[in-house]
Amino acid sequence: MNNVSKLRVAFVNTHPIQYFAPLYAYLTARACLPFTALYLSDFSVRGSLDAAFGQPVKWDVDLLPGYDVRFVAKIEPALAGRASGAVGRLRLPQ
Repeated sequence: MNNVSKLRVAFVNTHPIQYFAPLYAYLTARACLPFTALYLSDFSVRGSLDAAFGQPVKWDVDLLPGYDVRFVAKIEPALAGRASGAVGRLRLPQ
């Protein structure tokens, strides 16, 4: 086994994002480099209140099929746009 086959990549995002999910599924289906999408929250798939619009928001398409997904922490939706500020406020699962 060579070193390339041992290499793994992780994409870290605050939450599942509608324009990344199809890319991740495409890469999984066609790439020889295994990767995992690590998400800090699931609010985009479970739904949450969009503070800017004052409306509940939930995607009507499944953002998770076709690639390896791990939810590794929880951040509040309000912090998602400020990922660098959110890093100090992560709550890791028990």
